[in-house]
Amino acid sequence: MRKTAVLFVALALYALPLIAQTVADAQYVHTIHLGTFPEVMPRDFDQVRTMGFVYSQPVGRMVDVFLGGWDNEEAPRALLPTLRNMGYSASVRKLPVEQGQPVRVIQLGAERVTGPIAWEKYFAADQLNVLIANDVVKILAGPYDDETRLRADLAAFRKKGFPQAFAKTVNSALLHAVTSFETGGVKRPAFDIQLPKSGERSGKPTGEPEPMTYDAPVTYDLPAASVEGTAKSGGPTRYEAGAGLRVPVPEVRSNVKRSSARHLQETLKELGYLAAGIDGYYGRMTASAFEKAWAEHRQVQKYKVLSRTALFAERQADELPLQRAIDLLGTDPAAAVPLLQRSTRPEAKAWLAYRLFVTQGPSPEVDRLMNEAIRAAFVGVDPSRFPSFDYRARYSYPELAQLLRHLFYVQVAAPKDRLALPCWLLQRHGKVMESVLTDPVAQRNEWYLSGCEDAGGWEYVRVLRTIMQDISAGQTGSAAERRAAASEWVRLLLLPATVADSEVKDAPAWTGRLATSVDGWGLRDPMLGEIAQAWKLAWYQSCVLLEDWFMDKGLSPEAARQHAAAALRALAQPWMKRFL
Repeated sequence: MRKTAVLFVALALYALPLIAQTVADAQYVHTIHLGTFPEVMPRDFDQVRTMGFVYSQPVGRMVDVFLGGWDNEEAPRALLPTLRNMGYSASVRKLPVEQGQPVRVIQLGAERVTGPIAWEKYFAADQLNVLIANDVVKILAGPYDDETRLRADLAAFRKKGFPQAFAKTVNSALLHAVTSFETGGVKRPAFDIQLPKSGERSGKPTGEPEPMTYDAPVTYDLPAASVEGTAKSGGPTRYEAGAGLRVPVPEVRSNVKRSSARHLQETLKELGYLAAGIDGYYGRMTASAFEKAWAEHRQVQKYKVLSRTALFAERQADELPLQRAIDLLGTDPAAAVPLLQRSTRPEAKAWLAYRLFVTQGPSPEVDRLMNEAIRAAFVGVDPSRFPSFDYRARYSYPELAQLLRHLFYVQVAAPKDRLALPCWLLQRHGKVMESVLTDPVAQRNEWYLSGCEDAGGWEYVRVLRTIMQDISAGQTGSAAERRAAASEWVRLLLLPATVADSEVKDAPAWTGRLATSVDGWGLRDPMLGEIAQAWKLAWYQSCVLLEDWFMDKGLSPEAARQHAAAALRALAQPWMKRFL
């Protein structure tokens, strides 16, 4: 009995810090709801970041934006008049802690809510959350449902520069996920999922007759929107949920002399924002002048608003339901899988096999789906288009790399209404897909990439596209031309290794002719001149950033200049036909 009492006291003493911490954190339940928005950009909320930590929460197709976390109601209520004068429909909310659950996390650090946060160092954690406690934001890794993994990660974090990291228990309702919105636009570096080398082909050709038509749609159920797959040999592989082209905004090199910076300086000088001389170097004075012009120019402000409306959203009127399903599979599998299951095309089976693999790992069902897709897709296909690939063989798929390669073969072999590869596939499996898209099969076949969001949400690119759509006067390329241009845009940004020098060497001359034409168009009328100024601000700033993006990829300044011009040419070609 005495031993039991001693044990109980010891356990109580051990649990006391956890209980105290949980209770302390649970007090910070008051927050301010700034409003519900169709789309949010970090810079749109810069003016309120001085008042507290800003975070977001998706609500269907909309986004709720909140400010701060307090242990009392008076502090947030005192901010409401100021926020409402700024145009926000602000109100105090209480977090639903009664609906939350105790979860285990690792606290990596604590920062002032209104001060600069070096988010890059915290990206050592795969999953980040914050807990806002008055004027402090606690940065947390997790949550964890496995105490063993938590302890292992805690030890690793302490070795990686977080010696004061510690484990704690918090209410899940107090946690707010960290995305590029919460960081104010700072993004994780682009990364690739590291996969084992492609497995060897198994089995031998069989004597089974090849199907002349594709068989019935698949009707089995796949798991819901899981974002974690487990391969038997490699353990869990975590994939990021998210749509669009995720391109981190590069840091501009101030020591590289370039014509794009010179043209931007000339535009800023013309507008009266740049007092310094024109030298072709993008230094602090140029950056400051651009930011001021970008924030004040009337036409830029107009196109910023228009760029967030459905009126100028990229649409493909002739998009096939199966293409829509493939594009959705990376971000909304619950909507995509039923569309794939209803399709009778071989590509649908291949994509279902991919989904099954990343959610449940290798299995006989994955093998069956892929082999049936291959046999159906290759009916009547010229074998010379696929050197060293025997479509009559039976394959197994112990590793994702081989499945992705064969999925690509199915997609380019199927003769009807060729479909595009989604850009999310490149983001998740960049190394493997780069290998696939540079092999002989890719060189002998026509393939497309689906259009993605403009460079990771870069506002300059989005505004530039909107201006070009607006001034195109309806003289745009066909749906096929727009699809090809969108594919080229994605390929240049994500797969520069697949781009030959001959494809980009004439791009600077093309973009130069376009800029001259836009300048001449702007001379016809003062209003057109203002629109041309907005176009040049967006065009040359995008060019500078693209050049640094390609230099970050290892290209020389001259090669980066050509690739950036080629990317802008792909962006502009469908809309600027009447200017050339």
